Amino acid sequence: MAATSGEPDLEAIKRRISEFAPSLHTAGTFPARTFDAILRHAVQKPIQHSAEIGSGASTLLFSHLSENHTVFALDDNSGSVVSVRRSPCSTPAA
Repeated sequence: MAATSGEPDLEAIKRRISEFAPSLHTAGTFPARTFDAILRHAVQKPIQHSAEIGSGASTLLFSHLSENHTVFALDDNSGSVVSVRRSPCSTPAA
């Protein structure tokens, strides 16, 4: 999944998010196979609009994959919202 002109380098994004995911918050993260499945589907069919409840590694991933990603999240002392916003993997709109 190497990047071509104008396309993100999804493998590099995956590596960076995987490095930061364990430290994003105390609520845990989804399995690597789920991460890989989302990437496979996104390569086959670009994501125009996406939404999720909660924030973490998936938020970082969808911020790169989706043209318009919406997150509904409360930072209930898990650190998730603040950590995602401060993450170097976050896109400016995340």
